[in-house]
Amino acid sequence: MNLKKTILLIIILLAGLVVPNAMADEGKFTVQDMHDTLAQGTAKGFLMSVTNPDLIASQDFYLASNASVPNTLRNSSFNSFEIVSTKLIDDTTHQTTAQLNPGEETVLITSGWHDGRWRVEAVSLNGTEVGTDTNTDIEAGTDTNTDIEAGTDTNTDTEAGTDTNTDTEAGTATNTQPTRIQPTTAPAMNNGLQGQIVFQAYSGGPIYVINANGTGLRKITTGMDPQISPDGTQLVFTRWEPEYALYTINIDGTNERKIVTGWRQMKSPSWSADGNRVVFSYQDGGRLNDEIHHINWGKVRQSGSGKSTRIPDVARDIETEHGITTYRIPMDAYWHLQQIDLLGTVLIDTPTGSRYSYGSSFHPQHSTEIIYRGDRGLGLYDTNSQTSRSLTTDYRDKAAVISPDGTKIALSYWQEGHWEVHVLNSDGTGRQRLTETPMRVTITEKRSWNNAAPAWSPDGQHLLFITDRTGEWEVWTMGVDGSNQQPMFTNGALDGIEFEYGGVDERMFSWK
Repeated sequence: MNLKKTILLIIILLAGLVVPNAMADEGKFTVQDMHDTLAQGTAKGFLMSVTNPDLIASQDFYLASNASVPNTLRNSSFNSFEIVSTKLIDDTTHQTTAQLNPGEETVLITSGWHDGRWRVEAVSLNGTEVGTDTNTDIEAGTDTNTDIEAGTDTNTDTEAGTDTNTDTEAGTATNTQPTRIQPTTAPAMNNGLQGQIVFQAYSGGPIYVINANGTGLRKITTGMDPQISPDGTQLVFTRWEPEYALYTINIDGTNERKIVTGWRQMKSPSWSADGNRVVFSYQDGGRLNDEIHHINWGKVRQSGSGKSTRIPDVARDIETEHGITTYRIPMDAYWHLQQIDLLGTVLIDTPTGSRYSYGSSFHPQHSTEIIYRGDRGLGLYDTNSQTSRSLTTDYRDKAAVISPDGTKIALSYWQEGHWEVHVLNSDGTGRQRLTETPMRVTITEKRSWNNAAPAWSPDGQHLLFITDRTGEWEVWTMGVDGSNQQPMFTNGALDGIEFEYGGVDERMFSWK
């Protein structure tokens, strides 16, 4: 039996496992039931290709052309799976949660409607999407020069110090056109808010657009850190699979174009005020893996080098047993900024002077200024003089965004084990904390809320942010002074969309 026939038989068998239940529950088999059934069959077929070596060749059949799949699944040792839950999110999005080697690994499969059939768009393992940063930053009191940027991909063969910029392509067009979903029918909210909001559910996952009044939700594409162009017509975003690449796409989901490739783990793209340039961060150099070291103190004494032997300040997990000390030197990847001139697809070096430059964002009023997070706080880079100056000296300042009028900065702040939203003047003064967990919640629930990833409204009077105060991640809004904190979409427009914030400078929202 050839491969296509085998795949078709698998789908028919899988569909037969779920159709009777749908018919029994509803009394009749609807179009929605059919799509739910077919989407489940696609997810199950993919899982079978992961857990059965004889079916590995069929894996690409289930995948969309731009699907992101962890390498650990493509080359896995899993031999069984168990479906935990399945649900149809909307007309063209479906999610399946399963356990591999049940009880060991959890996998989330997001499927979409492509060219007349369901295909797997994204796969996350234990909550980690391809291209998602998962490590946490070093807390206060540690050497900030080892502030580890989370999410360094250790599955590639790029070594520390290797120049990864040799295969850069500019202006390459892609034929991948994600299928757009029709706007939802959620009723408009009378919130008085204007504009369109683009958001990601999680890094590397679905990217959506919705009107600020809660109408017109539609999926645009997949990727990370989407940002709307100054004229509101396009988005810029990045993907890490099947290659590291920067893309633009019209806000209606048409004309997706691959602009540049070859810069490792591109993140945080941002438009210049005139719309002619995009700045982004990328990883190059440093220590890409943890290192384990041992010191045999007996041999040290024998060699007479005891006074010169010391454990580095950056060492972690220090243990001594039987005269031997073992410690771990954490990975320490270097991150830099790069610009691309979209008019001529020309790459422009952006030397900030720091080996740790993340979360780049162009000033909305001045195309010559870029704000970024360095190793010791926020910095401001001048593209004309190619020099940087410090705005803040707190390395816990993350994902900073400038207000539309350029006078304020909103950011995510790592505060005693959780995230809060802070606002300060654009010169770094006048810091104000906007979010805080009530004492009664801290005492009764023994946890602090996370509030993060702020984005400015077009008029600069509101902030959009993500919070887990209800027990799950939700989109909320507040005044720029922290007042009137409330859920943003009370009309149910985002029901069924599951958010995840990793705390690694990701840009969840863009509002124009």
